[in-house]
Amino acid sequence: VNKYSNYERYWNDCSYIYQTLRKRYNIPKENITPIMSDGNNPAVDMKKSDSTGFISSPLDLDFDGANDLVYSATNANVTYIFNHLASTLTEDDNLFVFVIDHGGTNDGNGESYICLWNNEKLTDFTLAQLLDEINVGTMNIVLGQCYSGGFIDNLQKPGRVISTACSASESSWSCSDIPYDEFVFQW
Repeated sequence: VNKYSNYERYWNDCSYIYQTLRKRYNIPKENITPIMSDGNNPAVDMKKSDSTGFISSPLDLDFDGANDLVYSATNANVTYIFNHLASTLTEDDNLFVFVIDHGGTNDGNGESYICLWNNEKLTDFTLAQLLDEINVGTMNIVLGQCYSGGFIDNLQKPGRVISTACSASESSWSCSDIPYDEFVFQW
């Protein structure tokens, strides 16, 4: 959403998943496209876990010395990346989509959205349209934001596995003792 709502635990969640994809599953860097907060903008954009202030999100998600983060989490960038994937992926490919941060609902019962940077929103309907253009063998979608269950009815199709942190009318939660989100940490 903005630097006041961008908690360090979200970066931790993305770094952990990125490292898992790279180190455990040997996914090449060029096959992973992180889209986070203000992207590679050096401005302060993240609230520190200890609540002592704000920092700029680190760009190196796997601590190898190379920057991994380029794209900010805006509708334009999300659309650009998914359109690119639609033009390059085939039925022989698998797509993994991982979402963490804030979400909201327009009706409390299935009309949900993902909060993007600068208060932009990505609705369940729009995400479904973008993903429907991508023709892959399997698609795994992990949604850790509040009201994420509201995406299921729009995203479900054969060949897709959808995991959500909560129902369409519930909030998701952070871990009480470590700087991660509970659902994605356990997932």
